[in-house]
Amino acid sequence: MNKLFYTIGFVLMFAGGPVGAQVWTGHDYTQTCKGDPDENVASICATFIISIAQAGRGNGAFCMPPDVTRGQTFAVVDNYIVDHPDARNTDASEMVVASLAEAFPCEAK
Repeated sequence: MNKLFYTIGFVLMFAGGPVGAQVWTGHDYTQTCKGDPDENVASICATFIISIAQAGRGNGAFCMPPDVTRGQTFAVVDNYIVDHPDARNTDASEMVVASLAEAFPCEAK
């Protein structure tokens, strides 16, 4: 039951007002997902990152090898936040894409 409430709460963070009026920032991601979140919150954070990584495959923004694990993907994002504190002021999805692009650049053709 708690998982349902966390999921609903997570969705409601993005709800309200016009589309795009509320942006989940890198700071929001850090506050929610870093440290020692409980299992439900950690699952939501993981879903956020993996969804962006899967959606971005093949669009040219980054070129992740197929053998990259979830743990490696999370580490890339976490390291990016540490190395680029200014990214906390940007859209969290853009921060994830930027971190993956830096770690897995596409070769110039």
